[in-house]
Amino acid sequence: MTAALLAILFLAPSDSLLVEVRLSGVGAVVVEAVLDADSTLHLPTGEVATLFGTSWTPAATFTLADLTTAFPLLLVHWIPRELQIVVDDPQGVLPASRRQREQAQRRAYGGPGATVTTSGPYVAFAADERERYVADVGYSWRGVLAVAARKSSTFGTTWNLGAAPSPHVFASVSGAHVGVHRAPQITNASARLAFGSTWLSASWTPTRWDIDALVTKGPVSVFASSRDVFVITIRGLGADLQVGRRAGVSAFHVSVGSFRSSPFVFPTTY
Repeated sequence: MTAALLAILFLAPSDSLLVEVRLSGVGAVVVEAVLDADSTLHLPTGEVATLFGTSWTPAATFTLADLTTAFPLLLVHWIPRELQIVVDDPQGVLPASRRQREQAQRRAYGGPGATVTTSGPYVAFAADERERYVADVGYSWRGVLAVAARKSSTFGTTWNLGAAPSPHVFASVSGAHVGVHRAPQITNASARLAFGSTWLSASWTPTRWDIDALVTKGPVSVFASSRDVFVITIRGLGADLQVGRRAGVSAFHVSVGSFRSSPFVFPTTY
């Protein structure tokens, strides 16, 4: 039996102890809790509410029963041996959980295809009985810089250069080599920025420019695109509402339960 568990067993009624409250995927805070005569743990509301990113303040202190009553979709685990409370929020009920996931989504949306963290070259080759083949070669440096080229018997030679100097920035340039005596041509380029609640992307091809942007404030996300797309997503406790307009057509989308709507996607009806 650990020292922490022994301390709990021999605490006098209404004695205090330090407990770590951890919100999975977000962070943790150490608070001074009180264990009463009925072995009920009382936690300070203010510090925990700050971790959760919510203004929930039923009283100066709360119990784990109060927490599960207020947020029934949370999974709360009290681990006495470690003096730790672990809170899992799989449905994104708490603002801090939603903010963390949406930031990760904004960084990942349209970013590099693989989260490579080691450096090294790679070579790949595929062929079939019709004498068609594809050869790939490339190099990645710590996931920060990557260069790749592909030779296809059907589509010729293509190449890509991508850079992600920070979690907030990603840029890439792609092109093709269409003839022995012609210089490589750039076919498209894109860049993406993600800072806090704001996400911005721009892409270019020889025929057009496209700009996408997403701004989030609390449970509301607003997405707009130069491709004539506009979407508002409102996330609630276990339910999402989306309304949008694309190419002159308006639509809405409602979801209840574990399915979460992507703020980047226009509601589809097909």
